[in-house]
Amino acid sequence: MMPNTPFSTRHLHLDDLMGLLPWIPAGPVVDIGCGQGHFSAAMAAYGLPVTALDVDASALSAARKSYGGQIDWLHEDIRAHRLNRESQAAIVCLNVFPYIPHGERARLIGRLKAAVKPGGLLILTGYTLLDPSAQLRLATSINRLDQRPTGVLALGELHERLREWQVLFAFEGWAFEGSGQEERGSEVVEGRHISQIVARKPDLAKKEPFSARPFSTLGVGSAWHRSWSPQLNTAQGPQYVELQLEDWLDPAEDRALLQLLKATPVLFRARGVGTALNSALPDLLRLLARTQSPFWVVSLGLWSLQSGLTLPLPPSPRVWDAVLAQLLQIRAQVSCPFLLENSVASLSLGLAESELLNRLAENCDCGLSLDLNQLCQFGALQGFEPLEWLRALAPERIMALRLPADTGSPVYAEAWRMARQVLRQSPIQALSVVAAPDQWALAAQLDQGQQWLMEAH
Repeated sequence: MMPNTPFSTRHLHLDDLMGLLPWIPAGPVVDIGCGQGHFSAAMAAYGLPVTALDVDASALSAARKSYGGQIDWLHEDIRAHRLNRESQAAIVCLNVFPYIPHGERARLIGRLKAAVKPGGLLILTGYTLLDPSAQLRLATSINRLDQRPTGVLALGELHERLREWQVLFAFEGWAFEGSGQEERGSEVVEGRHISQIVARKPDLAKKEPFSARPFSTLGVGSAWHRSWSPQLNTAQGPQYVELQLEDWLDPAEDRALLQLLKATPVLFRARGVGTALNSALPDLLRLLARTQSPFWVVSLGLWSLQSGLTLPLPPSPRVWDAVLAQLLQIRAQVSCPFLLENSVASLSLGLAESELLNRLAENCDCGLSLDLNQLCQFGALQGFEPLEWLRALAPERIMALRLPADTGSPVYAEAWRMARQVLRQSPIQALSVVAAPDQWALAAQLDQGQQWLMEAH
């Protein structure tokens, strides 16, 4: 659930909360006041690491009995629970504030805000002054000996305390439409006048110059195919897998991505620049936050959403300037660095492509990825020397290589020879061996790549 407007005319339901899960970045989540543990269990079943707290020992015991040990169940008051700074991908705190005295509310919200990691979510709900329980004494001291007036939580206060955060959802009103009562058969059930907010913590990470970034090594990997999942945990498997961005844009794929991440790191690749990539930016941010990849790759071509193809870049300086403008915009919005890669669609430019790649990389301060398989193939077709093509590139910006896996390819030997040369000159962090879906027998190529990468480092 990512509403177009943060203000809702109805309160959050369980389905809405479940719809938020794909937007939670990598990391643990904590459910404060978990009660019977239904939402904690749903998050854990989804694949998230969950800690669940409640002061009600009987409710916690029932939750543990119902849902088992995959959740860290804690019989503890949130006021006594230690939350480390920026340690939680999400904090869920549903209807706990009625039991928190007014004088302690600001400090608790401050602690929760500090504990959420950049890009993480904070979900808060509570009762307002219009709720019937506002006239009662539901709040307690931390030793639970003194009863105090019910803690109330107005939406205006939540907005003020989270004014620097991105509000994704906000509601204040009766839980039942129209009034504070709802008829169920012969019963009249009292409603709740509640406030609810879902907000994302801003990611204010400083963007360091490319030359100053500490990049972690992914190793030797391969393009992923769904049929390969059983082999990912084997010693002969790749150290990471490449995923095509457009195949994972639907949040419904997030659960499958979580399962894949349990087996291997991933590296996302975008087919090209253009309006399709602009439209995909919110999901790109979500996916990069989920995978925590050290970088991602975008091909130098025009990605067409309608055809699903990468189209050639026209040999036009005006188009190239537009591409640079988009790359600069992406760099400003996406903290995870990207690598620009030569593309089948841009190799029609011949030697001019490497000059363009280098100029774009310098102007937007990004790295480079080289698809040596495509480079060698198009060099042979168009009559240019791949080594001459490489000379225009700054070797210190080349971070990743792609190589053919098919030993029968006419460019196999040439591409691997070029890779050895590039490894001597450039700080390669990822080397991909690209195979067909039915070509799993990559042990020899993966071993060779790992040996060369270790020698280079």
